[in-house]
Amino acid sequence: MKKITLFLCLCFVTSTYAQVVDGGYYRLKNNFTADGTIYLSHDGAPDGTTKAISAPAAGDNTPTDPTVFQFVEIGTSGNYDIVISTGDYNLRANNTTAIELRAWNGSGSTSNPEIWTVVESPSTPGVYNIFTPTTSSPRYLVYNALSSSNPGVIGYSGSDFTRTQWIIEPPVLSTADLDESSVFVSNPIFSSIEIKGLTRNVSKVEVFNLVGRSLFVENTKGNSSVSIDASALSSGIYLLKFYGETFEFTKKIIKR
Repeated sequence: MKKITLFLCLCFVTSTYAQVVDGGYYRLKNNFTADGTIYLSHDGAPDGTTKAISAPAAGDNTPTDPTVFQFVEIGTSGNYDIVISTGDYNLRANNTTAIELRAWNGSGSTSNPEIWTVVESPSTPGVYNIFTPTTSSPRYLVYNALSSSNPGVIGYSGSDFTRTQWIIEPPVLSTADLDESSVFVSNPIFSSIEIKGLTRNVSKVEVFNLVGRSLFVENTKGNSSVSIDASALSSGIYLLKFYGETFEFTKKIIKR
């Protein structure tokens, strides 16, 4: 029974937080299927007039994969810059038939058309609207269906419908990015959580209780080891979730 309960809790955490995480890398697949499988993409050569485009399939998961985007939290919690895979340009909702790519310096853009949020579609549960929450009216990221005038370009729309709905997919896992067995976590824990064996690909760790509530987050980027103050935790079982550029994994810990 305990194993089943833990499994269900793990599933709850995964589904609840599978939307996006700060610094996470994702592919965005459009919910519109009449034109086949459509992914958000970019052409890799932004010049002020270059735009986000659509792609008929996912890329190859290399560091320059044009179908991979990073969500970087900016300003209010839950708002993001959407940055292309090479980390130097982000999406800007500047035109209904063109999502432009603008230079991104790593510190985040606070320009209203470049701030995005992700919310489950009210009309279609399980898929998400990606829109600008701080513009005068929301600008929904939209796939413009194939036609002679709109050859599958990406733009923005003012409402929720099939072509503004996106399925959020983590990139294909690269085994070079992840070796869970190399990460050591002190267990059981007492006043602190001691973690060793981290790589530069692990950006942060987050502690959840067994009902899926996030208790605290620790940024770990660039650190091989970290000590997290756990003195405020009551005795019991917790879930420690690790986030990387192309992966996530969870370890169970016990507080004495």
